[in-house]
Amino acid sequence: MTMISSAQPASSFANSLPKARDYPFQSEATVLLIDATRRLVAASAAGRDILDRDPRLTLYIDRLSAVERGDIARLDHAIAAALGKTSGEPWVTFDEDGNAPLRIDFTAIHGDLDPPRLLVMLTCARIERERRVTDARRDYGLTACEARMLDMLFDGCSVPQAARRLGVARSTARTHLQRLFDKTGARRQGDLLRLIAAPGTGCAFPT
Repeated sequence: MTMISSAQPASSFANSLPKARDYPFQSEATVLLIDATRRLVAASAAGRDILDRDPRLTLYIDRLSAVERGDIARLDHAIAAALGKTSGEPWVTFDEDGNAPLRIDFTAIHGDLDPPRLLVMLTCARIERERRVTDARRDYGLTACEARMLDMLFDGCSVPQAARRLGVARSTARTHLQRLFDKTGARRQGDLLRLIAAPGTGCAFPT
């Protein structure tokens, strides 16, 4: 496939999806729909969010691309593997800093179309966590301090660890946790995280 130079300006994401509403993705699914040339056909809201916020991905002339040329080649190879045109894995993982890995999985669909289309699943724990916390703050009326506490819990912190990272007393952190329980109806930290992180991972796509 033709290599696309990342030196050229990326196209506006908002202008790249004039027909996105025709594709009924579930709102929580972090997915894109592209064709074999990487042309973006549609995206879920969560998929758009990752594409907008992850600096390793971009759009160029309405096509899924990457900042580094070598990463563009990796995307093309994974797409070819998903279509059965080459050996290898139909996915790519970016893990530049070790703290925010991004995985991109390609699944071929609509093989009768020319070019064929692929479903793209994007997985980035950091962005997903930030989005979940933002949604929870809106849905449950959390304060900024409560949202920060929730973010620390999602990051695997205990209450004492969260207190240290937030620069507050343990009693204050426990108060934030209790208010999270009160507002969400959760009784334990595990229940709280499961409630906030309850996934909508499925998606519907046109036949």
